[in-house]
Amino acid sequence: MASGEVIRVLPEWQLPRLSLWALFPAGRQSSAKSRAFVAFVAALAGLQRTAGKGQGHSSVE
Repeated sequence: MASGEVIRVLPEWQLPRLSLWALFPAGRQSSAKSRAFVAFVAALAGLQRTAGKGQGHSSVE
């Protein structure tokens, strides 16, 4: 603890899989800031971006 090092306490346990959605208004282009934020979160979480089934949304898995 004194060193500030992060250690794994329960190595056999993992969080359940998570689906994360980013919704954008249909018929309008999303802002560069919104796209950059979604890309940042996906990269940070090690997620792969997939196209949504309609306009205005995409998901990362």
